[in-house]
Amino acid sequence: MFETEQSLIGDLAKQSGERLESRPKAKDLACLVVSHRDSRNQLLHGSASTAGWQCTEIADPLEARKQVIRRRLPLVVIDLESETGSGTTELKDLAEKLSRDRGVMLIVCGNEGNAMEEIWARQLGVWLYLPGVTEDSDLSSLFEEAGTILSRRTPTAPAGGGWTPPAK
Repeated sequence: MFETEQSLIGDLAKQSGERLESRPKAKDLACLVVSHRDSRNQLLHGSASTAGWQCTEIADPLEARKQVIRRRLPLVVIDLESETGSGTTELKDLAEKLSRDRGVMLIVCGNEGNAMEEIWARQLGVWLYLPGVTEDSDLSSLFEEAGTILSRRTPTAPAGGGWTPPAK
């Protein structure tokens, strides 16, 4: 299980000896792909790059969480499909943790025809749920749209551009 947010952030700052980066501006788009499948990594990386994103792929959910905190990445793609069927629990845990970070837009690639998984993802409030992505899918327009949303978002607005109640 992950440590508390403050503890993890403090540990990362001490280990790196560096200041944590602030959120990237729209012109410096960087995203993270978390998947256990090489073919899916290539597909998502290619689509992100085509849309102007700098993309990093990581298979380990704990390392992915550390990177999101350290680099303040605005977009994370989590692929729940795996060739062996293992690791899904850790990836779902990561998605649940990241869904609480209002500064992260979250895309979940799920298993086609799995209604319970889709309900779970939508309950988390992910920006986009993609069931059954295939290797011939062109997802670059989705990454372009994410970049457009981020460029319009103010630093205090939620990741999905959602409604924030006015201050009283």
